[in-house]
Amino acid sequence: MLWKKKKIKCPYCQNILEKKPSRKTSCPFCKKHIYVKNSKLVTEEEAKAIEQKWKFIHDLEKLRILEKEYDSHKEKLAEKFGFEPKFFDVVWDMLNARALELARSRRFSELSNLYYEMARFLNEEGKDFFHVLQQSKEMELEHLKTMGIKKVEIMCGPGACPSCLKLNKKILTIEEALKTMPVPNKYCTNTLYDNFCRCLINAKSNRE
Repeated sequence: MLWKKKKIKCPYCQNILEKKPSRKTSCPFCKKHIYVKNSKLVTEEEAKAIEQKWKFIHDLEKLRILEKEYDSHKEKLAEKFGFEPKFFDVVWDMLNARALELARSRRFSELSNLYYEMARFLNEEGKDFFHVLQQSKEMELEHLKTMGIKKVEIMCGPGACPSCLKLNKKILTIEEALKTMPVPNKYCTNTLYDNFCRCLINAKSNRE
């Protein structure tokens, strides 16, 4: 049995194309731009919708949120407030609920990591993130404290700004670090890493 070769059509005017394009091109008939997404020929509007969906899924994956969890939480918030909440509001509410659960169980290390991801999320959304990044470091210090660590050392990597270099190799007690919170450095001027201060807190041996 002979199979008929599938005809390749323009997604706009439905005219038959000589061959299937492998990248963005213009239809020889209607002159509109044809896009290739998931091996399919789509319109500009369809291409934008697909790209938005990809970004949506990627953003959720970075924050370890399943799509079905997001959809479920979005429905609950919509029911509660009487209108459809925005993406940021749904995600932020979910992350705060997760943070509250970790705080109640005093899982400081996990909470530190979560606050770091929340700070990155705020930064990507163009919102102030410093206070959340600071909470991440505070929880890191609390975790070291539960491990019996008495002192910490601030370490700044290559490319650190002049303000951060002043803190490099500075040794503090856990109590001093929690009181002054030198890291993240609020005077950091390094813009190479999304405006994040990249100074680290290293535990010092209690014998030192």
